[in-house]
Amino acid sequence: KETGYEAMAKHVFNTLQPYRAPAWTELLKYKPNKRLVLCMSPTPIHRWNIPGVPEDFQLFIKRDDLTGSTLTGNKARKLEFLFADVLERGCDCVVTSGGFQSNHCRAAALVAAQCGMEAHLMTFPMKNSATVPIRTYVDIVGWFIMIHD
Repeated sequence: KETGYEAMAKHVFNTLQPYRAPAWTELLKYKPNKRLVLCMSPTPIHRWNIPGVPEDFQLFIKRDDLTGSTLTGNKARKLEFLFADVLERGCDCVVTSGGFQSNHCRAAALVAAQCGMEAHLMTFPMKNSATVPIRTYVDIVGWFIMIHD
C-alpha cells in the first residue's frame, strides 16, 4: 500500500505520465497510454444523507470539488487525456468549440496557456447569455475567439 507521500508524488501537476487503461477498454480502438496530470484523482465518493429520503434508498455524491485543480472535475479528467495526446504529437495550438460561455472552452484554453500553446475557440452565441466572463479571460490569457451565428 502506498504512503500518503507516494500517492502525492504521482500527482505532480502539468507532468506527462504513463497511463494504463482499465480492462473494460480492451475492445476500444484507441486507448490512451499517457495523461497530463491536471488534477488529483480519483476523487472520493461520499454517501449523502438527506432528511426525508427513504431509509432503503442510498444517495452518493462524487466530490469533484476535491481535485486540487482550478478546473472543474469532469473537464480536468477529460483534458488530461486530450492534452497528453496533443503534447505527444508536438502541437503548438489547440482548436475547440462550444457555446460562448462554454466551461469546456474556458478549461481547454487555460490548459493550453499552461502548456505554452495558443487556444483558438470557435464559439456560438447562446440565447440570453452575458458576454463579460469569457471576454475577461481573452484579455488575461490571449485566446483567439471566432463567434459564429
